[in-house]
Amino acid sequence: MSALTAREVRAARFTATTLREGYDVAQVDALLERVATSLDDLAAGRVDPHTLTAEEVLDARFPATRFRDGYDQNQVDDFLDAAILALRAGHAAVEAAGRPPVGAAGAGAQVHAGAALVRAGRAQLAPVPRAAGYAVPEVDELLDELTRELERRARGEVPRTTAHDVRSTRLTTTWWRPGYPRSAVDALLDRGAAALGA
Repeated sequence: MSALTAREVRAARFTATTLREGYDVAQVDALLERVATSLDDLAAGRVDPHTLTAEEVLDARFPATRFRDGYDQNQVDDFLDAAILALRAGHAAVEAAGRPPVGAAGAGAQVHAGAALVRAGRAQLAPVPRAAGYAVPEVDELLDELTRELERRARGEVPRTTAHDVRSTRLTTTWWRPGYPRSAVDALLDRGAAALGA
């Protein structure tokens, strides 16, 4: 699992479509650059007028390409799921902390922001049908535990679960029943684990 960062957004690559529909390359690239800039803003504790919200990304639509190469639609959709989660969590963390969630605020603020991030991210998770996802009950249980451990650490107590425990957890993949989007869950768990290990 790896957290979705601005650098990773800028480095994202998608399979080109040939002789099948894809998303318009220029429009996807333009949106991803705006997402990356917004994640940079949020990491610095800023919310400027140009900072994207998750809802703006969710509402984005791309024209389909038919007779020219485009980006694989499923790959782009999966990546944007993680971007949406990262933006929601970033906005929630900045709002909850009232200042940049990392840096001079110290480890305690990071842990508080991490707990807020996990709560906000979990609230935005929605099962997706007919796609590979993670089993909903397992994810809910793990996120409950992660939130409790972050709150415990923020109070100065020793957490019972470590960042390594969170990162090494293997979740069941669902195929024929709804599950949470894997990329979104992975990004949320990695950010929570990073806060737990701060």
